[in-house]
Amino acid sequence: MVRETGVWTWPEAFRRCAYLPAQVLAPFTPAMRTKGYLAPGADADLVVLSPDQMTDRATYLDPTRPSTGVVHLLVDGTFVVRDGALDTSAYPGRPVRR
Repeated sequence: MVRETGVWTWPEAFRRCAYLPAQVLAPFTPAMRTKGYLAPGADADLVVLSPDQMTDRATYLDPTRPSTGVVHLLVDGTFVVRDGALDTSAYPGRPVRR
């Protein structure tokens, strides 16, 4: 929606992918109240991406292929992607339960 059609800006895409889903779930799932934004005391997973290279590579035959363009991804302070390389041994974070 950002690169292909230009309908959204990058900040709007992030808002729709992180903040809005957290806000929809927050009234029913208290753990979601601290997600979707950066602030002291908030739970934050961080992604650093290269906008020019960002694209998915998944297909119907191979739906788990990782996207390209993610430079770094930190979950609960642990690198899951560092310098574009996925760390398949990293299992940080915890599930959100109601």
